[in-house]
Amino acid sequence: MPTPWETPIRAGRQLTIAPGPSLAGSGWAAVLPNAITEFNRLSTANTLGVTFVPSTTRPDPNGPGGASVQFDIGNGTLTFTSFGTQFSLTVDGNALIGHTQVVQTVFGNVQRIAKAFIFVPATPRAGGPTGRVIGDPAKLVMAVHEFIHACGL
Repeated sequence: MPTPWETPIRAGRQLTIAPGPSLAGSGWAAVLPNAITEFNRLSTANTLGVTFVPSTTRPDPNGPGGASVQFDIGNGTLTFTSFGTQFSLTVDGNALIGHTQVVQTVFGNVQRIAKAFIFVPATPRAGGPTGRVIGDPAKLVMAVHEFIHACGL
């Protein structure tokens, strides 16, 4: 079941997205802007009602400031902090699957998404850990897929 974003985000119909600290210089750096463009194209064509807007300000680890979403790469146990709470997850750096972790707030009985953190494998490989690193078109599909999760689906 979908979880909606907090009311101000829903009203604005935009999610800001910032690159995480490990993205620069990686094989994913050029994919992020293309994924934003492609998601927005698909969103418009399919009337999804939300777009991604690039940001240079990462989510504030201690509060609601900064971007709504952070996009980063990883391999192994990864940690991030949101609203003063540390979270961790494990990413297989050679896998063909990303992970989106949403941070929710609760008002009464209503849960809302406050932030989302996307992690994709640092070197996704076709054919297992010794296979070839996949190209940018396949990475684009992975990134857009994770954007859909970040929207709350």
